[in-house]
Amino acid sequence: MISREEYNKALDIVEAFNKQLFIGVVVRSFKPLSKVEIGDYVKCENLHQQNKTCLTSGKEYEVIDVYDTEYRGFLFYIIDDNGKKKRYFDKNRQFKIVVA
Repeated sequence: MISREEYNKALDIVEAFNKQLFIGVVVRSFKPLSKVEIGDYVKCENLHQQNKTCLTSGKEYEVIDVYDTEYRGFLFYIIDDNGKKKRYFDKNRQFKIVVA
């Protein structure tokens, strides 16, 4: 039989090993843009040509406002790289909502 001290030491080693495996690993998943809410972050995945001067591919932008237009779906607003408020529809394929 092992002593309590040996058991605690082994447990500490296992915990340290598990921490090493998960250091710096951040799992991000995405939800549909139709579920966008104020405070969500959208990630620019596919940059369209007309937005190359105001958005960065791979960057996350905070949603600052959301409107339901009833006829075209949801409209959400972000602040672009130039500091301007921009609007996009939930059907826009450039963005995905990031869920931490």
